[in-house]
Amino acid sequence: MATSHDGDEEHGYSPARPVPEHLGNEDTMIKLGFIDELKGLGINELVNLPQLVVVGDQSSGKSSVLQAITRLPFPVDDGLCTRFPTEVSLQRAPVESLEFSISKPVRTFDVLSQTAAQKKWVDRQSARIDEFNTSWQGKNAEAVEFSHIITQARTAIMGDSLEEGQQPRKANVSQSKKNMLSDATLRIILKGPREINITIIDIPGLVSSTHAAHKMAKALVDHYISNPRSIVLAVAHPANVETQDIFEIIATIQNWKNRVIGVITKCDKIEEGGDDWVQKAIKNDESDVTFDRCLSYGWFALRNLSPAERKVKTDDNFRDKKEEKLFQQRIWTSLDRPGQLGIKNLKAALTKMHNEHVTRSIPELIPEIKTRLDNSKKKIEGLGSPRITPESQMNCLINIATKYSLHAADAIDGHNDRLPVTNAELKIRKIVRDALDDFRDRMQLDYEERFNCNRPAFGLESEDEETWEKSILKNKYLAEIGRCINENRGREMADEVNTAPSPDMQITKLDLLLHDEKSGLIITLNSWSLERLKEHRDHRMKHMLAILDRLKRRDKDLVATQINSWFAQHTRIQAIFTTHDKLASYYDIGMRRFMDNVCHQVCERHLLGGKSPLRTFAPDLVTKRFEGNEEALKKVAGENRNQLEERKRLEDSHALLRRAMEKANQQYCLSIGVQDMGL
Repeated sequence: MATSHDGDEEHGYSPARPVPEHLGNEDTMIKLGFIDELKGLGINELVNLPQLVVVGDQSSGKSSVLQAITRLPFPVDDGLCTRFPTEVSLQRAPVESLEFSISKPVRTFDVLSQTAAQKKWVDRQSARIDEFNTSWQGKNAEAVEFSHIITQARTAIMGDSLEEGQQPRKANVSQSKKNMLSDATLRIILKGPREINITIIDIPGLVSSTHAAHKMAKALVDHYISNPRSIVLAVAHPANVETQDIFEIIATIQNWKNRVIGVITKCDKIEEGGDDWVQKAIKNDESDVTFDRCLSYGWFALRNLSPAERKVKTDDNFRDKKEEKLFQQRIWTSLDRPGQLGIKNLKAALTKMHNEHVTRSIPELIPEIKTRLDNSKKKIEGLGSPRITPESQMNCLINIATKYSLHAADAIDGHNDRLPVTNAELKIRKIVRDALDDFRDRMQLDYEERFNCNRPAFGLESEDEETWEKSILKNKYLAEIGRCINENRGREMADEVNTAPSPDMQITKLDLLLHDEKSGLIITLNSWSLERLKEHRDHRMKHMLAILDRLKRRDKDLVATQINSWFAQHTRIQAIFTTHDKLASYYDIGMRRFMDNVCHQVCERHLLGGKSPLRTFAPDLVTKRFEGNEEALKKVAGENRNQLEERKRLEDSHALLRRAMEKANQQYCLSIGVQDMGL
């Protein structure tokens, strides 16, 4: 069985069972007061607070249930159904009082996505809510004023012009407004010596998918039940389960067996032998395989007053007596569940469930508030100091430039341990060195392709000497050298090269190189240059000998003599090879000098040196560029609208969370000793 039989009478109904004292003691009042204060701060938009939410289909009798629990005369006519959340806080206190206030809807602050017309309506709504709160701030209302105040609240939230006592169908309320819902919350605090300590939130009822308010109603329900600290008072009526959306909603609630308490209204409409699911729900028997909606706190049966009975009702006892008489009938006494019948038993169970839930939630809640407070502080710090005035904007840019200069210097100098983050892209010195290594390797590959003496880039296709010249000149580099020699012929010998084909062009090209090489002489003091010339000649001879030996084996000395004789007769080819070997010898030296110059002149002096572009952004540049130019300064360093709104949102949230922690320290710590939590 999922429910207990505490104090049940044999086959009877116990209508007058009082609320146990431990459910209204001082400790419970402190806990509930703490939660109410947090709600009053508006922190429930930042932290999931424990709450009891009434959910049900439209016309399921939710308002009647709320009226029966609170003893407040909420409107129950169909035309006045709940169109915004109503939070009722019952508090045991020596003096009776009734307080009202309205918290603005969350969407009021979401001005960026609103049209001009919506913004205008929201501004008017905000003004009406402010006027309502001002008129009732610090005041206690009389119970006789309740209906009038509810009408005022509805007008403030929805903009209706419904006069007190006027029927909805005759009111000046457009059809579009009748279909409107709002997430603004009417808060009612009822204090008195006979009250139980409990807070209940009644939200608009679920409507069919074809109804204009379906989407908003479903969104409100989802918003409240998605809070893992919400417990749900699910209101159903005796009609077919399949036709009631509330049962689908229950199934979507995480841990629904322990978070939902069920209520079945309009039980006076049930006939004996009919509505079998209602009897099974009241029994709440886990062993009954035909009923899969058993709850830890069970289902409760209530009787609502009919419209005619509400007109003749004299006091609250009138309703309770009608209900007591109903549950004395055999159809109910035969269920042997007197503790699940009537409003008084429901109130006792609700109070017990609610207070136990609050007691369990608070030890988890306070550390969560502290964590969110710390996180909000970090987010605000992440935005930096406010940048509204020219002075703050200039200071911001100078601070950024100063930090950048220091980090740029560390990155350029290779002090990677001083960089703010371990990002490979910030290691400038390593990146440059890697690029230089890659540059060196590609230069070396180019040299190897053009001048590698170990791999002469030509071949002989036949031992016939008549084909050798053609085979040699198939190499594009050797052919290009031959073309240049031929185009610039002068007074040189047949096996020589004209060394001054175009002095002007030569000087122009060399002027682009280092100053000490402007003489135009290809000269080096490295002794190994002559050795390189000999290496090229020797390797070329070995290469030709190897090719001819493969074509036809002969005495190598005879072949060498043949090759030398051939070169003596072909002075043009000899000149090409001599030029090639000299270029190769000098290219080896020049390549290394060129690579060193790229390293020192380009990288060290220009890219990474004192005038490096990476060192340009510095405090003096900021001062020179923006001092006296407030418009440019604001454009670069000022905060835009989104940033200003985000800063305000974070600061407002931080202020609420800080006040919540102060409440925890000042009040709650005294009762449960949470000093050990380090708050």
